[in-house]
Amino acid sequence: MEYKMQATLNLSKGFGQCGDSLAFEYRKFPAGEVYFNCAVPWDITTVRINIRANTSDQIMLLLLAVDSLRRQGVDQIEVFMPYLPYSRQDRVCKKGDSFSLSTLCALLRALRVGLVTYDVHSNVAEVLLDGSALRQYTNHREVFDFVDYLELGGKHTLLVAPDAGARKKIQALIDADKMGRFDDILFANKTRVSEHVITVDALDDHNLNDCVCIVVDDICDGGGTFNALGVRLQQAGCEEAYLFVSHGVFSKGTEDLLRFYKKIGTTNSIREDHVVGFCGVKKFNLDY
Repeated sequence: MEYKMQATLNLSKGFGQCGDSLAFEYRKFPAGEVYFNCAVPWDITTVRINIRANTSDQIMLLLLAVDSLRRQGVDQIEVFMPYLPYSRQDRVCKKGDSFSLSTLCALLRALRVGLVTYDVHSNVAEVLLDGSALRQYTNHREVFDFVDYLELGGKHTLLVAPDAGARKKIQALIDADKMGRFDDILFANKTRVSEHVITVDALDDHNLNDCVCIVVDDICDGGGTFNALGVRLQQAGCEEAYLFVSHGVFSKGTEDLLRFYKKIGTTNSIREDHVVGFCGVKKFNLDY
């Protein structure tokens, strides 16, 4: 059953609002612990929490916020956490590794909240949440808005999956495109050699002259995959390529990416403000 949220606790700004915004106090003690206080009106029993939980402090803040609400009689809580942390560590690769996504999901299960996310990297998270209330938004709306923003004017447009992990999402994206923005799909593959990413196979027999390529994926961290793919797109003759990522970390900036992509699209899932210092980026707000 879905409940109508009466108020919103905006631990992070820039997302959808339900009812009035609750005031709260948040600070850190000298020793490093997090302090939280939120006085909830007596007639509020359903609350939405907006949060970017990309640091351990933010995760602790969420735990304390839920505890505070529960102690004041709020029995239905919905948490909008667009970027689900630790989703990329969705398995144990070698002996001694922690399973960080499993650990996070255990904490979220214990909260007994309705979790709402955006374009989660791995469907392993759904399994690990083990029946806990989970609702996920796709990136379809933002990708379509990005392509419309580009005003490509009827050019032959290809939707590009950068690796095997993106294939199902890319197929679902083109299936949902009712306006015919994309003419076809191009599937790339990649292998990793040491710290380097090499894309192989898919572009060897393609001539991309006069094509526009829109590369779409869920996350960009350092950008190695997209830089390697950009090289291959140029080698195949593509002179006009664009990149959309749902979660823009850009830990190494965007300068290298913009050698291959004329424009980059992302959302405010990682940062509230525009991607400060990163040129060539178009941001879309997740007002869900």
